[in-house]
Parts: sequence; C-alpha cells; structure tokens
Amino acid sequence: MCKHPAALGLLLLAVAALPSTEARAAGEGAAVAPLIETVTRAADPLVRAAAAERLGALDPAIEPVAEEVVPVLIEALGFDLDFPVRGRAAEALGHLGPLTAEVVPALTEALAWDTHLMVRWRAAEALERIGSRQPEAAETIAPDLITALQGDPYPGVRARAARALGRLGPASAPVLPALLAAFRSDSHAGVRWQAAAALESAAVHHRDAGAAEVVGLLKGALAVLERDPHPDIQRNAAGLRHAIRQLEAKKGDDVGH
Repeated sequence: MCKHPAALGLLLLAVAALPSTEARAAGEGAAVAPLIETVTRAADPLVRAAAAERLGALDPAIEPVAEEVVPVLIEALGFDLDFPVRGRAAEALGHLGPLTAEVVPALTEALAWDTHLMVRWRAAEALERIGSRQPEAAETIAPDLITALQGDPYPGVRARAARALGRLGPASAPVLPALLAAFRSDSHAGVRWQAAAALESAAVHHRDAGAAEVVGLLKGALAVLERDPHPDIQRNAAGLRHAIRQLEAKKGDDVGH
C-alpha cells in the first residue's frame, strides 16, 4: 500500500483528468503517451493499474493503440510484479481486442500460469470478450479455457472459464463434453451451476448457426440436468430444452429446402 495517501490521490486524479474517450474520438490522442508513461514508470501499483484500465478504454482505431499501447499492456500482464496491474492489463487487452497476433497468446499464458487467481480470472474474462466477438479467435481460445475449467485450483477461475466457454458461439460445440463433465463432477457447487448455465448458453448460441450435429450432445446434457432438482438447474434445463427444439426445427427447415 502507498506510504503517502495524499500523493496517491493526486496521482489518481491526474490519471482521471486525462482526455476523455469523446475527445480522443474527435482526434485527440494526447492521452496515450502519458498513460503509457504511467503504466511503465509510476511507483505505486494502484496508479499503474488505473492507467492500464484507462488504456483499455481507448478507441482501438486510434493509430498508436496497436503499435504502442498493446505491447505495453502485454508487458505489464506478463512482468509487472503487482497483481492489480496484471489484472487490469488483462482486462484492458480484452476490451481492445486482438489488435495484434500477440494478444490472445499473452492472455492464454496468463490464464495458465499467473500465480494470482484474480489475474487468471481477468484473463478468462478477456478471452471470453475476444472470443465471443471473433469466431476465428474462439477456436484458438477454447482449448485453453477447457484446461482452466478442468485444472485451475481456484473454483472462481473454473467457473469463469465455464461461463466463457458457453459464450464463444459456434466454437462451443467441441467444448460441450467438457462443460457436461464439469457439471457432473466438479467438487464446487458454483462451478457446477456455471457449467449448467454455460450448456444452456452454448445451445442458444448454436440456435442460429445451423449446427444440427450438436443436438445429440445437447440432449445428453439435458438428460443429466433434468435429474438435478435444484431450481436454478431446472431453469437452465428449460432453456436448454427450448434451444434444442429450435435447433431441431432449423434442421427440419433445412431438410425441407
């Protein structure tokens, strides 16, 4: 913790006073250099974390973002000694998206190897944000999220990985067995519930994708969920049942044409 709270407050106010997103969108990119300077050189980790968070709010279309901002955030994610900075760097990269080829590998490495559970949680969240918007990235991201779901020692990270897997869109088809296995056998109730919710979410994502080959897997998952008396699980089962009907109806329409 900072030994000089007053100085910390002034620094945080200085970060907050940097140009707004609207100003940058109008052509003002003056915030980039001071924020980079703050992330890389500020002595207090909370100030560095605040600056990293602000970098994630930049318009990705601003010219320096891909060339200058993303490398700084990747460096902070991988090497900053303080976990709040690494966590905010992961979050910022998720908001900016895969502007360079190094973003997704940096996040998957943090998900697998960072020593602090909050950073791993933020990395899973960032990967969900990227994968749900970029189908080509989702196929790369899914195996790393499955690994986290199956092996992270912290239930919160496993649950976050399950949620992310359910929201990857069409790429979720290969992960349905992993989600079902987590629902059946994870030792933590929160992870099991999130896996059930993710199965429902994955089915909804597939509803418009014409992925009729997943119906068998989803029906198997539904049979398992229906045996659980918990009201939340039964709500997930109802949503999954509806999504399966939609998939089957789409399959019938496709055959009719």
